[in-house]
Amino acid sequence: MLLYNNETIVVHCRIIMPHYCIVPLCNNCSGTPGLSFHRLPLKDPALLKLWLIKIRRENTPVNEYSRVCSAHFKGGKKNGKKDIPCVFAWTKKTSRLPPKERAPLRKIDTECQNSSLSKEDVEGPIEDFSHCPDTVDFEAGIDIPDFPIKVDACTQYEMVTMVDASTEFESDYTADKMDESTQCEDVIKADVGIQCVVVTKAHVSTQCARVMSHTAVQCSVETEHKSIQSDITYCHQGTEMDEIVEERTPFRIEQIQDDDKLVNFYTGFPSFLHLLACFQFLGPAVVVLSYDSSKVIQDAAKACALGRPHILTPLNEFFLTLCRLKLGSPEQDLAFRFQVSQPTVSRIFITWINFLYVKFKEVPIWPCRDTVDEYMPASFRSLYPRTRCIIDATEVYIQMPLNPTAQQITFSSYKNHNTLKALIGITPSGAISFISDLYGGNISDKKLVMESGFLKLLECGDTIMADRGFNIDDILPPGVLLNVPPMLNETGQLTAKERTTTRRIASLRIHVERAMERIKNYHLLHSIPNSMHNNVNQVFFVCAVLTNFLPPLVQ
Repeated sequence: MLLYNNETIVVHCRIIMPHYCIVPLCNNCSGTPGLSFHRLPLKDPALLKLWLIKIRRENTPVNEYSRVCSAHFKGGKKNGKKDIPCVFAWTKKTSRLPPKERAPLRKIDTECQNSSLSKEDVEGPIEDFSHCPDTVDFEAGIDIPDFPIKVDACTQYEMVTMVDASTEFESDYTADKMDESTQCEDVIKADVGIQCVVVTKAHVSTQCARVMSHTAVQCSVETEHKSIQSDITYCHQGTEMDEIVEERTPFRIEQIQDDDKLVNFYTGFPSFLHLLACFQFLGPAVVVLSYDSSKVIQDAAKACALGRPHILTPLNEFFLTLCRLKLGSPEQDLAFRFQVSQPTVSRIFITWINFLYVKFKEVPIWPCRDTVDEYMPASFRSLYPRTRCIIDATEVYIQMPLNPTAQQITFSSYKNHNTLKALIGITPSGAISFISDLYGGNISDKKLVMESGFLKLLECGDTIMADRGFNIDDILPPGVLLNVPPMLNETGQLTAKERTTTRRIASLRIHVERAMERIKNYHLLHSIPNSMHNNVNQVFFVCAVLTNFLPPLVQ
């Protein structure tokens, strides 16, 4: 919009965006001279399908803005509506240089005839060989005495050529069947009438061909021998690797039962004796567990008839479940270690976690008043002798649910993440005495105490120790006291007495934080996937109960 002479002029501008070719490995755009760009045939599905097949692009943008440049059509131009692009970077044939012409082999006789050398240069000077025997047998291995032989250019060329074509010369020589009369023509006799034997060119050629042929064959045999030897060595190494793989033993509890550090690392138990004590507590039901129904079958014969036989022993199945809880190992990793399939690991874990949850639920972990007083530490006995339980809330991270309502329920403003919250209670000695179910991360501490059923376990005269965030004075049963650090007054400061009380409570309440840290040492609780939402309560409860097998937090 422009203002000219107090009049408003509206100017319409149209911005034309450049088009780019959608063909892979093509960078042409609409600014390239000599190219035209064409839309995809959207109105013709059959033709469009052919275009897309020819273009070979994944996730091709099929819309009215997609363009193909004319460089991909035959002749660099689109001819008609039915024309299909067929020229691409992967269809162009690469030019290959023709092989070099080999120089033809020259015949020795022709070369010698065309040569301008004299007879003396070819045959050498005549020497007296009266001391030589009448005949020389080359194949008998007789040492030939040293005598001068002048070798001309033709003979040198013949010797070099024999290295590559010794077999050919030998075969030609055999085919020609040179008789003794032909060989005698090259024998030169001395003027004094003494008959002597001169090494002829044919003899030298034949013997050199035989020597060279034997050398070439020997080199070929040695090369082939080295190649075969390397293949045998490689196969032997591969066989050794196969034997090593076959000899790899599966991971079992028997391999680490003598090392308490490894037992604690993989299972969380202080020693193998603690693990055996827990396993013996489970009773004979471990033998008749059925993975198909995830229930305990009382009849052992009936349990064996259901499903396939178990690959692992009950103790090693318990060991696999503990490894999954303590290390948080993926099922595929455990399948590789124990040499079972991944579905087998999943069935074992789900069956055992439900079985452990049922068995541990039978144990009354909430102690009576007399038991708490009997094991009351001195630090509590002197300051807060009526303490029955120390409570606090803990949260575990979970994968964000797909349901928007579930996302809202599980989102924790304190953690800024989707979490599940549980209420944990410990005795003054540090043993886990109360474990609630898991609730959404946005639940308040007060509502968590009400929903968990914790208040039903309290008796008159009990004292509960908690953090200052637990404002539950109004919901406690009659005769039950709450011991929390004092709140800030109007001045925003604590008095000397209040600071002393806060330090005393904090020094004793810290044990519940240490207890929750023990639970979090089971790495499977670091991040709960959505696929485990049906068993998350069982997993958390079992991990919390297993911490009671550790030494007491407070002596």
